[in-house]
Amino acid sequence: MSERLFTPPSRRELAAQACALAGVREEVAHLNLRHLLGSARPASPPRDPTLQQVLEEVTTGETFFFRQSAHFHFLTPLLLEFARHGHVRAWSAGCSTGEEAHSLAAWASALVGDHASVEVLGTDIVESRLSIASAGVYGPWSMRNHESCPFSVVERDGAGYRVLPAVRRLTRFLVHNLLEPRPREAGTFDFIFCRNVLIYLTPAAATHAVKNLLSALKPRGVLVFAPVDLVGPPEQLTPLGPPELSCYMRASEAAPATLAIRQPPAHAKAAPSAAPVMQRTSVLARVIERHAEAVSVAEAGRSRGALRLLDELSGEAAGYVPALLERALLRLRLGENGTARELAGGVLARLEHLDADARVDGPVPLSAAYYRAAALALLERAGPKR
Repeated sequence: MSERLFTPPSRRELAAQACALAGVREEVAHLNLRHLLGSARPASPPRDPTLQQVLEEVTTGETFFFRQSAHFHFLTPLLLEFARHGHVRAWSAGCSTGEEAHSLAAWASALVGDHASVEVLGTDIVESRLSIASAGVYGPWSMRNHESCPFSVVERDGAGYRVLPAVRRLTRFLVHNLLEPRPREAGTFDFIFCRNVLIYLTPAAATHAVKNLLSALKPRGVLVFAPVDLVGPPEQLTPLGPPELSCYMRASEAAPATLAIRQPPAHAKAAPSAAPVMQRTSVLARVIERHAEAVSVAEAGRSRGALRLLDELSGEAAGYVPALLERALLRLRLGENGTARELAGGVLARLEHLDADARVDGPVPLSAAYYRAAALALLERAGPKR
């Protein structure tokens, strides 16, 4: 009589099980499996050590500080607007080792300062990655985009880097599967970044994950994806900005998708000689091209160089509002609050006679309401005249 020996599950079988629990496509495991798995049914993050190890291998962990920094640049006016409520909350969903979460904290805290509290939640399905995120210690690979890091996020620590204590205090990390509802203690968020995650899910799982993310988004909050994540805007969300940024705003019955408008403070009343807003012409097309060049310089961390370009641009095209707001934001970032205040007042002056829904042309055509709200929020951030 032959003895039947117990055969443990193969690596292939464990990978399939882990993929099903995470809702990921099996091909990301590079195991040449024929069929896609991934149920849209919620599943608790698997805590079994073997499954965790397999999940770490079959799910992507690629990330670095200020990845696709254009998102941070584009969303800055909204950040300043949300900060008027006294607090800003962001969620890095599928945060891997935490660089994105720490980037969000550095970006928000640098711009809102003491005018609002900042909280950032980072979640991932792989526990070992969250251990790295919580420790906040990284190697040079995480800083490979450091030229585009416009805000201080780390300090040198021997041969590597350590997240600044002021940034680390604003972040916390939890194990979470995006196929589950948000963690009960998480609350709702102004910004949810879920970039380069959904592409690894089956279509059914991705749809379910988006519904869970949407349930955690505040009215007028913004969901940020990578261009490869979606084929179209999710339900209940309105595209925001250029398509390549894949940003979506949640509208509400109580507030439209455009930013709220207040009356400008007394010191920001329009100057009689304010230049009118530029209209669409071939000249404006060249102005926008030069503006885009200045933005690229700013995103490379060369704020002074970008300011020189924008100052020249405003001198030649005084009615071009986007450059004026850009200059105000850069001055504020450099601590030049008085100049930032004057420039924000200039934005309001040029918009005084425009309807809220009037289009203001720029790299991204936006409403006059958007620029008014951004200028007002910037004025509050800069503080009163001294």
